[in-house]
Amino acid sequence: MYINTVNFFTKFAMLQLTSWHKFWYYPFNRRVCGIAKMIQYPERPREPPAIRSTTKSSETFQKIFEQLMIYNLLMSVKEITELLEKVNNDTLTSTEIAAFAGMLQENMYKSSPGFENVSKDDVQWFQTYSFVLNKLELFYKGEIYDIKSGGDWRQAMDDVRKLKLLVDELEEKKLVNEVAWFIDGIALYNITEPEMYKKQIFEKVRASLEKIMD
Repeated sequence: MYINTVNFFTKFAMLQLTSWHKFWYYPFNRRVCGIAKMIQYPERPREPPAIRSTTKSSETFQKIFEQLMIYNLLMSVKEITELLEKVNNDTLTSTEIAAFAGMLQENMYKSSPGFENVSKDDVQWFQTYSFVLNKLELFYKGEIYDIKSGGDWRQAMDDVRKLKLLVDELEEKKLVNEVAWFIDGIALYNITEPEMYKKQIFEKVRASLEKIMD
């Protein structure tokens, strides 16, 4: 048992000497440089690449969004200007007014820049102007009483009360007659003074366009 104990401590001592031998006999300049490098240049915390890329993407998206808003605003101003020119040139059509009303409604719901003053009433008035101007176009075709083409207001506007107000005004000025509301969803009347009728509608369209531009 004494011999086994001596052998154990002898092997342990040799193992320790071997370990120290490997450390001290490692080239001195490499050991010193390695330790100095660890002291002088500690590892710095780095920002995760994913965070940097996400931030940069958000900034890029914001710039693109702002450019699109400016582009939409410029295109809307251009469209209003073109409609005013057509009013002045007496060439505006009911289809163009209806398309403009749809554009207004979309930008109003999106709260697009430049459309802060646009209201639901503005959209509904343009819908009404489109309907009554379509009546004039049918008059020139000899189809003023065509219910399918221009009598049914339910597919053309959201508020029939504005149509009734406008038709009452036109009737008082003796620009229309034979007004009939007896069929649900149908508005029928005859145009007595087409040129004055058209002038009246165009003046209202111009006033509404200028209101949006202000």
